Amino acid sequence: MAPSWPEHLLFYLMRWRWFSQTTVQKCYPWRAAAIDFVRDAFGHLKAIAFDKGGAALLQAANIGQDAGVVDVNKKDAFIAAAKTRQWDREKSVRRLA
Repeated sequence: MAPSWPEHLLFYLMRWRWFSQTTVQKCYPWRAAAIDFVRDAFGHLKAIAFDKGGAALLQAANIGQDAGVVDVNKKDAFIAAAKTRQWDREKSVRRLA
């Protein structure tokens, strides 16, 4: 059985949800584009280097760590990963026959 919420609290929660969604969409229109960008790079099996802010973006895009997702401070590891596609990732991003 669902909890019995006071009517004024439900109204507050609904208003907060509407406010937070519309405010994020108005203030951060770049966020959706950035998430799409890293998801496309991940889906195209590209190497991705990230820093502290990039880690938050990868988390928001629901992208996990693999051999091709490298900390920006590990320059040599990123260069090695960027020389080829991340073929081991393919089975996790698309259905193979």
